[in-house]
Amino acid sequence: MSSTLLFAQFTHARNSLLKNIESVTEAEADHQPEGFNNTIRWNIGHILTVDEQFMFGFPNRTQHLPANYKQLFGNGTKPFEWTEEPPSLDTLKVQLQDQADRITSTYEGRLDENLPKPVTLGSGRQYHTYGELFALGIYHEASHTGIVQALKKIVANELQTK
Repeated sequence: MSSTLLFAQFTHARNSLLKNIESVTEAEADHQPEGFNNTIRWNIGHILTVDEQFMFGFPNRTQHLPANYKQLFGNGTKPFEWTEEPPSLDTLKVQLQDQADRITSTYEGRLDENLPKPVTLGSGRQYHTYGELFALGIYHEASHTGIVQALKKIVANELQTK
C-alpha cells in the first residue's frame, strides 16, 4: 500500500472524527449509556493516546500529551474510575489536530522504516515498521469513530427524554 494512500486514509479518518465531535457538548461527552463501557470523551482521548503510543512511544519517548492520559484513556481504563478532571473537548480537539500534523511531518517518507524493535500486541501479531503501526492506528481510529457516532445518537436520545 502506498504511503500516499495511507496518509490520505489517515487524514480522512481524523477529519471524520473531528467533524463528528464538533457539535458534541461537554455533558454529552460524559454521558455513559447503559451497555457501553465508555463515553464519547473517553473514546476521543483513547484515539489520541493510542496513536501517540503507536507513533511516538508515549509516554516514554514523547511529552506532547500529559502523562496522565495513559491513566485516563489507556487500554482497559474507564471514566467511572477517573480520580481527576479529564481534559475539555476543546483541548482534545486541538491535540488531535496537532497530533495529525506531527504524524504527517514526522513520518512522511518514512513509513517503510523499521521500528527500533518490533511491537507485539495482545493478539500476538508483530509490527515491524512505522507504516504497519500507522495502518493499525488508522483502523483503530475508524473503529472508535464508529463508536463515537453510535454514542452520539444514543446520548442525544437519552438526554432529550430526561
